[in-house]
Amino acid sequence: MYAALRCEEFGPLKLEKVRNIMIKGGNSRKVINVKVGMIKRMFKWGASKQLVPVYIYQGLQTLEGLRQGRSEAKERPPVKPVPELYVRAVLPFTAPTIAVMIQVQLLTGMRSGELVIMRPCDIETSGKIWQYHPRHHKTEHHGIKRVVPLGPQVQQLIRPYLKRRLDAYCFSPAEVIVERLKLRHTQRKTPLSCGNVPGSSRKDNPEHTPGERYNTQNYYQAVQYAIQAYNEELKSCGIIKDDSEAIKWTPHQLRHNAATRIRKEISLDAARALLGHRHLTMTDGYAELDETLATDAALRFG
Repeated sequence: MYAALRCEEFGPLKLEKVRNIMIKGGNSRKVINVKVGMIKRMFKWGASKQLVPVYIYQGLQTLEGLRQGRSEAKERPPVKPVPELYVRAVLPFTAPTIAVMIQVQLLTGMRSGELVIMRPCDIETSGKIWQYHPRHHKTEHHGIKRVVPLGPQVQQLIRPYLKRRLDAYCFSPAEVIVERLKLRHTQRKTPLSCGNVPGSSRKDNPEHTPGERYNTQNYYQAVQYAIQAYNEELKSCGIIKDDSEAIKWTPHQLRHNAATRIRKEISLDAARALLGHRHLTMTDGYAELDETLATDAALRFG
């Protein structure tokens, strides 16, 4: 909108016009606030380098963020825990490695970014409860130490993936491809005397090769492929008719599952420690309130 405008002429009113375009474009309130915050930080950087007058940045700061129910921006529904039945139903449609990753995230509540970089050298296995120290995590720039406790169920799941080089990643896309090829070979109906034999159809210089580890994006895609395959199975059986009835969830929702379970069975503070949050207010957005507690209180005191 203002590509040819000098920075000295860009003020809060023009930023508000930019924000209005975002609202008309269908962005949600939270997304708009994040984008406007990025613009403000850009001008803050410019002021720190003496490229922009400080008063310009200070003026942009006077534009307050959109508040819930007080703007025309749409509200995104809050992220909810996914029914665990849906998670278990999808596991048979994933590669064994992806199935383990899903279960580990469901039990520990760790972020996808922490899960995909897990290595044997980052896990202390001396105690009854193992401790995973992610090499990188979201809040490390705040000087916060992140430790993910791994209980007996998680230990049993990841034990086979620790039998490798200490600095190698536990979950490898290359291993998943090998698993998939082995499965296809066992399901082969054509005799080995006919058609391709294992390894004969591979390119010498393939365009794409699997990386040494998953990243958050291709882990997400692998989960979505499995969910899509499960929904296709339901359609073929006549259980669901169209996409409006299809099961949908993301790996990030598994973090909400863990938080809600810990809050219900132990406490909100325990959920905060498990998720690695600094403040309870952040955890409160992840852990669904247990309505049975309110019901018990009403029975006793109401």
